[in-house]
Amino acid sequence: MKSYVSTSINTSGFDAGVEMALDVVKKLKNPKVGIMFSSYKYDQCEVIKGIKSVIRGISILGCTSSMGIMSPEGITSSPNGFAGLMVLDDSELCVGVGIVEESVNPFLDGVNVINGAIKDAGKKFNPNAFMLLSTSGSEDLFIKGIQSIVGSIPMFGGSACNDILDDDVKVFLDDKQFSRGCVVLALYTSKKVVNVLSDDYEETKYTFNNWTEVIGDGIWQYSQ
Repeated sequence: MKSYVSTSINTSGFDAGVEMALDVVKKLKNPKVGIMFSSYKYDQCEVIKGIKSVIRGISILGCTSSMGIMSPEGITSSPNGFAGLMVLDDSELCVGVGIVEESVNPFLDGVNVINGAIKDAGKKFNPNAFMLLSTSGSEDLFIKGIQSIVGSIPMFGGSACNDILDDDVKVFLDDKQFSRGCVVLALYTSKKVVNVLSDDYEETKYTFNNWTEVIGDGIWQYSQ
């Protein structure tokens, strides 16, 4: 499997998409899917339109990111906008994608989004691995919903963010973008898939949505 990462700090979202895509097509001949992390200052649909004006026939999914992009070339950042695009290239790889806006039942949202990705891949069996990108607060429930369908398979991903830590974050897939929700990439391959755990966590009964206000210097106050 091949992959290539391109970045841009063009002030125009559409032009940033074009710039990254033109760079990608110089390196990859059989692109299957694009994963993008992008500044909240862009209209994400415009960046994706720019990419798809050059690379046709693939899905682009991702989320807003904070401060900049880390790539093999180093750190890319700009106060006027930045984006990073990783494209996967493999003739044997099959992918499926899905996106869901968060409802009152994030567990069920996880079920629905992975079922949508499996259907999009044209498969009737579980993927070898999946990626989840989510807005903050319900990641563990999305994952539990997904794992109720596919079991404990390799997974990777992260949470949407932005530079100023407010609610102006997005997950997106092609022409859809949500401020609350998640997007999934299902990967099917005969190649060996492994992942490495760098850290672990212990669940708590307290969640982000239960913390209601800030008092003093960075002290969170919990309301029952």
